[in-house]
Amino acid sequence: VIELTKKKMSIAATNATQEQPKPAQTAAEISEEQPVFEDNAQLVDDAFKRLKAGFKTGKTRKYEYRILQLKQLHKGLRTLSKELSTAMSTDLGKNDFSNWLFELRFVEREIEHCLKHLRSWMEDEVVDTPLMLGPARSYLQREPLGVVAILGSWNYPISTAIGPMVSAIAAGNCVLMKPSEMAPNVAKLVKQIFTRFMDQSCFQ
Repeated sequence: VIELTKKKMSIAATNATQEQPKPAQTAAEISEEQPVFEDNAQLVDDAFKRLKAGFKTGKTRKYEYRILQLKQLHKGLRTLSKELSTAMSTDLGKNDFSNWLFELRFVEREIEHCLKHLRSWMEDEVVDTPLMLGPARSYLQREPLGVVAILGSWNYPISTAIGPMVSAIAAGNCVLMKPSEMAPNVAKLVKQIFTRFMDQSCFQ
């Protein structure tokens, strides 16, 4: 999980006694008043290299591994469900029912769907073979791509971050996650899910 550090930029003082209407701000002026988040390119590169090495071991290709990681992710969401709901309420002002219905339960159901259907999804798909190539057989074999980067959104910090991760795990990929910095309390708990429940060599 990649975390960004927050740096406040200075804001020019305004004259409170000025009677004339304040002119519209330019884009540059608006930008200067916003908090700036500085990333760490080396941190991202190092994490990517570790995940790439993890993918090259081939373990994410196995059905049993994918199932285990999906179950661990489900367990992490269940274990930290109360804390996640509280964090979303703190960061975004959402109520507990909304947090459960549109975030937590939404992702849990997606995991459960993958657990139910993953084996059939991983089976080779037989397709037609041209007559001149007979008696050969043709089929489609689905292969994972490698390392998937996921950038979470602030308004639905669980479903837009963990949701795509479910699909990435089911497909046999490794995941590099950056939760939204606009929901910092949720981001800290997402990091806990990774460190406490997931295989760190393939999910960061």
